[in-house]
Amino acid sequence: MTGMPESDILIEDQSKNTAQNAQFTKTFLEKNGISTSQEFVLITSAFHMYRAKGCFDQVGLNTVTFPTDYYSHDIKYDIPSLFFPDPYSLEYWTKLFKEWIGIIVYKLVGYM
Repeated sequence: MTGMPESDILIEDQSKNTAQNAQFTKTFLEKNGISTSQEFVLITSAFHMYRAKGCFDQVGLNTVTFPTDYYSHDIKYDIPSLFFPDPYSLEYWTKLFKEWIGIIVYKLVGYM
C-alpha cells in the first residue's frame, strides 16, 4: 500500500487506445474540476512513451514523463551469448514494429 486514500485515485476507463486516453483524460479532468493547465506525470512503458507523450501534448495536457519497464539491459560479450541468442528477441521486435506503425498512423491521422 502507498498510503494514498482511495478517494484520491481517479481512473479514466473508457478509452480503447492511447489517443482516446489522452482525449478522455482531459475531459475527465475538466468534469472533475481539475485544472488542465497544470503539469501532470505521464507514466507508461518506456517503449510506448514517445507516442503517449505526443497524444497528450496534442490535446493540450502538459506532461512530465516517467517511463517504466525498460527492455534494455547490459550486453554480454561472452562466447555463450554469441551462440545462443535471447529467446525473447522476436517478441521485442514485434513490439518495436507495432510501436513504429502506431507512431506513423497516429501522425498521419493527427493524434500526435
